[in-house]
Amino acid sequence: MPKSAAVENMFYVDCLSSVMFSVLLYVDISGNRLQFATQIGADYILTVEQAKEPRASADAIVRLTGWQPDVTIECSGAESSVQTAVYVKFCLFFF
Repeated sequence: MPKSAAVENMFYVDCLSSVMFSVLLYVDISGNRLQFATQIGADYILTVEQAKEPRASADAIVRLTGWQPDVTIECSGAESSVQTAVYVKFCLFFF
């Protein structure tokens, strides 16, 4: 991810955590960005391996938080990230 896109994503985390949502989960492949996300307000963070299937990533999100989110916002544009956002929002999980 280009540096400008990473900064833009952190801007979203900061804005969303301060005005719109009561709980915010930030998912990324970069440990540095995840650490920074916690510093600016993310309640949960999750490292996703690039090789992980989108459905497995979505399942990990639901397991971490204990529920499906009301809203998912995907900022990378990567196909697997878009699929993960759809799975976590619209699929039922049983664990």
